[in-house]
Amino acid sequence: VANTAISDIGPSCELDKKRCISEMQSVTDALGITLKQYIVDGNNLSKSNVESTLDNLSPGSNDIVMFFYTGHGFRWSNQTDQYSSMDFRYNPYTQISTETCMTVTEVNNKIVSRGARLNITLADCCNSDIGVNARSLDKFLTSRSDPNYDEKKLARLFLNAKGNVMSCAAS
Repeated sequence: VANTAISDIGPSCELDKKRCISEMQSVTDALGITLKQYIVDGNNLSKSNVESTLDNLSPGSNDIVMFFYTGHGFRWSNQTDQYSSMDFRYNPYTQISTETCMTVTEVNNKIVSRGARLNITLADCCNSDIGVNARSLDKFLTSRSDPNYDEKKLARLFLNAKGNVMSCAAS
C-alpha cells in the first residue's frame, strides 16, 4: 500500500514501493517460491480498497503474508494504540476521518486472522499527534537492501519462521 499520488511525498512513496517490490521479487526468486502481489496505490488508495484487499486474502497455513505501507501517518490525540494510523488520503483537501485511515495494528490483526504461517506488517510513516481527538509527517525512510545476502539466513527467516512481526518506522 503506497500513497504515490499525494503531492508532497508521492514520488518518494513510488520509489519506496518499487524498491519493496524489487526486494521481495529478489527474495522469492532466491528461495524458489512464488510472489503474489496485491498493490493499492495512486488514486485507488482508500480505506475500503485496503480492507477489501485484506479481506480477500486467502493464504495457506504454510504461506507468508507481508504487508508494506509507505505514506503519511499520524496519531489522534486520544489514540491509545502505540502504532501509527496510516493516512490513505491522496488529496490534501479530503477531510481526515476514520474513513480515511487505519492503524497498523488493525491491518496486522486482519492479516494474522487469515492464518498464514508467517505475517510481517511494516509501515513507513510518521506517528505524530495531529492535535485532534478522534479514533478514526513528512520524512520517510527509504528501503534498503543488501545484494550480498546470506541465503541460509534468508531461508530461515522466510521459510522456517512462524509467527507475527509488526514494525513501524515513526517519529
